[in-house]
Amino acid sequence: MIDAIQIGIPMPVIYVSELQNGDFLILESKEWLLALLVYLQGTFYVHVDEMPPDLKKCFFHELSQELPKLASMILRAD
Repeated sequence: MIDAIQIGIPMPVIYVSELQNGDFLILESKEWLLALLVYLQGTFYVHVDEMPPDLKKCFFHELSQELPKLASMILRAD
């Protein structure tokens, strides 16, 4: 997913609807949004080729420090 964002592959459409109680209902087919949010929270790491050898497997906070442009692309995934 990170590689796809980096090379500019469009992300799938997400449908969002606000419920009467103010909650949001999010419909997406592949659970990539959940995976992205979990990564941003720092729950798991990903393998990023552009990182230094000792940080190839990195959490988002490490990525945002080492490769801020890629981190920005992830946050703007559209």
